[in-house]
Amino acid sequence: MDDADALDFAEELGPKLQPQTRDEAGEPIHSELVDTEAALKDKKVIALYFTAAYCHSCSLFTPKLKQAIHGPLGQSTQVVTISYDRTEDDYNDYCGKMPWLAVPFRQAAEVRGLLLKFYGIQSIPALVLLNAQGELLATDGVEKVKAYPKDWPYQEPGAVPSIQQGLRPDAVGVEIPATAAVAGFRQRFFTTPLLAAGHTGIGPEDETGLFVDENVVRCRAGLINVCTVILLCNVHFWGSIPVLMYTLYGIIAWDFLMGITVGLTPFAPFGVLASVLVWAVHPYPVWAPVKPKRFAWLLGLLLSTTCLIGQLLGIVLIKYITISMCFCFTWLEACLGFCCGCFFYDNVVAKLLGRRECKQCKTIYVGAVQ
Repeated sequence: MDDADALDFAEELGPKLQPQTRDEAGEPIHSELVDTEAALKDKKVIALYFTAAYCHSCSLFTPKLKQAIHGPLGQSTQVVTISYDRTEDDYNDYCGKMPWLAVPFRQAAEVRGLLLKFYGIQSIPALVLLNAQGELLATDGVEKVKAYPKDWPYQEPGAVPSIQQGLRPDAVGVEIPATAAVAGFRQRFFTTPLLAAGHTGIGPEDETGLFVDENVVRCRAGLINVCTVILLCNVHFWGSIPVLMYTLYGIIAWDFLMGITVGLTPFAPFGVLASVLVWAVHPYPVWAPVKPKRFAWLLGLLLSTTCLIGQLLGIVLIKYITISMCFCFTWLEACLGFCCGCFFYDNVVAKLLGRRECKQCKTIYVGAVQ
């Protein structure tokens, strides 16, 4: 499929689509497949809805989409669900709750793989809006529905102001104005309200509603990883120079403490440096819930404090163990994007405390802050 071409519905979505209806008891009825071209005929707007049953943010957005297309204006729109569900049972149950068409489960993976690349989609939920000819109207349909629910349908490109949140610009090339880039730095660097532990207005509401840029977290982990290398060299080769040990401990411990309490900016030194570096090279933040991260940083603070105790007591083994653990954890975070503290929180702590699994950790949000 050429980027310059309009979408051929029958070819790219498949010749048949799955209608979703319910019986009198409210149970989904999976009737015979319908012809794609016939089902989309005479519709002014075709909305490709990328979603999944396991995605908590999708379950929060779906009612908003139903509300947006409800009424006379919605009669000119046809939504087509493209599912991320891993099993056919999940697909049948989830898509059966939606009053629109869906790409059949057996074709969903193939269709999804093609369209994700074509439209530059990075996260779910995602809503791509097309006109009757298959020409792209917008890739930020989720943001348009949230911001302008009464303006549905969006029939002309640019009819509704573009919201630079949630999705990267589409694959056919949309420029972000320089003014938006300037505002993006200020909004990405400072939280709202100031000194909050994370950013708000990014994804769906969760227990805290706070998010942090995963790019910044990984860059910061890389900076701390460099410090752990210096500390290991100090212990092994330089005889544990006290000034170096205490200075680096103070900086690292302060950074962890600020990250836990008031966020990575403006008082966490590594957080500030990482935020500036990431802003310079990553125009699109990747948002992740901050709650598991704060737990991971608490573990980092405990490890660094244990290392300080080893220094005060003159126990070299404690210093070796704690610094080596910090080195491994920060390397995994910086290089592989795997946060050991988050993994431990999600799989052990949350279960022990009776809290639900952090499903949003499995869903990224790419874009600028509102």
